Amino acid sequence: MKPKAYIETSVISYYTARPSRDLVVAAHQEITHDWWDNHRLNYDLYTSQAVHDEASAGDPQAAAKRIQALQGIDWLDVSNDAAELSEKLLAQKCLPKKTMWTDPIIEEIHKIRQEHAAKFNYDLRAIVRDYQRRQKLSGKKIVSFTQGIKYREVPNDKVARQGSYESLT
Repeated sequence: MKPKAYIETSVISYYTARPSRDLVVAAHQEITHDWWDNHRLNYDLYTSQAVHDEASAGDPQAAAKRIQALQGIDWLDVSNDAAELSEKLLAQKCLPKKTMWTDPIIEEIHKIRQEHAAKFNYDLRAIVRDYQRRQKLSGKKIVSFTQGIKYREVPNDKVARQGSYESLT
């Protein structure tokens, strides 16, 4: 059985974007191209309704390239467990701090996420319900791995290094 990999919006965005003149962004694009072209077939790939929505937004030509790259990738179920874990991670401030440099590819994704969250008054549960509703209407193959996955809190001295939750599976 192959390992599983979740394809997040930044992966697709780096893969399909025009080459950047910014050296850091160009390096991210090059690494992404190498992984996509040479290593992705070693993994079972999964994405989600949220990634599809983000990839569909913005410039229509760029969005079409992102959606094309996502073709054939199964979608993970948007579960209530995911919402609960997200709330815990947000409450414990486990998100990385903003970097000192600006990456236009990532900034576009953040803008799309911000606009979507604002539609729901930043209510995480309402956002998840919306994704769940639209996921049902998508006609996509939906898979779930929530059975048997349990998370435990990591002691505070580890939080700064790895986040506050780790998988037990």
